[in-house]
Amino acid sequence: MLQKVFIDGKLKEYAIAQYSNQESLLSIKKYWGDGRLEWYQFTIWDSDSLKIMKVFEGDSILDLYLVYQFDDSFQLIESSILESDSSFSQGTHYQYNSQERISNEKWIVDDGELREEISNKYDKDGELLKKITFDSGTLYSVAVYEAGVLKSEEIYNANGIATTLFVYEYE
Repeated sequence: MLQKVFIDGKLKEYAIAQYSNQESLLSIKKYWGDGRLEWYQFTIWDSDSLKIMKVFEGDSILDLYLVYQFDDSFQLIESSILESDSSFSQGTHYQYNSQERISNEKWIVDDGELREEISNKYDKDGELLKKITFDSGTLYSVAVYEAGVLKSEEIYNANGIATTLFVYEYE
């Protein structure tokens, strides 16, 4: 697949994607309009599940790997960033409810510290009602949804006091 981006009639950038016979993404190369390589990624698949994505920037490799782990139902249960020496940098663990929706996300950093936790609440039909975010164990925000659409978000300070309210209206 080839994608081209033109701005004011000039080629700004373009990307080339390659897929396997099973339609799984194998690689993407993104170039500047003058032909210089901007970035490149390739993926390694195992039984139709993405295992590793390695990213290059320009002609040099970035010092990280992205690793995804799936359960037997092919639900993402962990995404991790590993340094070039395969040491753990950071990762997110996912838990699902009986409706197979993400009920809890935990972002862990290299020292094992829980940096952020998100708890999702759903109605009986599986529509997202509320997303509660904790930053290093302290309540940070509560987002309220109606019919799966974000309606409001309240931001809290370190003392657990609501300081900012965002209200969203859509036309």
